[in-house]
Amino acid sequence: MKTITLPSREITPDQPASSTDLFKSILPGSSQLAQTDHDADTLFVPNGLPLRPAKRLVVLVPSDEIDEQSLSYRVWQLADCSGLSVLFLTLVSDEALTAYHRRRLARLATLTKFTHVHTDTSIQTGKNLPRALKNVLQSGDLLVYLKSDRSHGLIHRQSLGEQLSINLGLPVYELGTLQVKPAHAPRHWLKDVLAWTAAIALMASFFYLQLEIDRYLSRWPATILIFMSVLVEIYCLGKLNEWTR
Repeated sequence: MKTITLPSREITPDQPASSTDLFKSILPGSSQLAQTDHDADTLFVPNGLPLRPAKRLVVLVPSDEIDEQSLSYRVWQLADCSGLSVLFLTLVSDEALTAYHRRRLARLATLTKFTHVHTDTSIQTGKNLPRALKNVLQSGDLLVYLKSDRSHGLIHRQSLGEQLSINLGLPVYELGTLQVKPAHAPRHWLKDVLAWTAAIALMASFFYLQLEIDRYLSRWPATILIFMSVLVEIYCLGKLNEWTR
């Protein structure tokens, strides 16, 4: 298991230095786990974050196909070794699929509910995961997600764990051995092509507009209008990037 320390505005002294210390600070019972159980996992920790033992695992369940038994077993291992409760959470953009995902989360909760491990489920609607998480996160939560679950964007494809750890300011645990199989791969490919086509057309249109402004207006009015058009262009590209996620 490796630990990646991420930039953060907050600085707190006396943070454990090694990956093992960081892991044990957040999951005190992790010493009971075999090394091979988490060799491929990654723990994202914001730099300077006060490290305290986790109280609950918040498991992000992707909408695509997963091995539910393997996921429930790995989550049970992490929860049982440190006596944590578990919340399985899914973000649903299509409310028509809510009933399907509710049954799916119920299966995961049942599979994970061994001995004293308490499980719960939550379905959040929308497309903004950080915003949805803020509705359910509590002090002492440790986010858990599958490595193959990526945060897509038109401009970059950032690790979901890295993105959430920085945006929310909390540790995020990446399960490195579980695979996510996209349910609609051709649809994602088509969406990317449409997004890039729209982005190129948008930039070309604004470039032409700025040339025309510079050609027909005097210096200062042209400068002001070009500056305003650049702001509008950046805003439009940002909205397009959000649409691809």
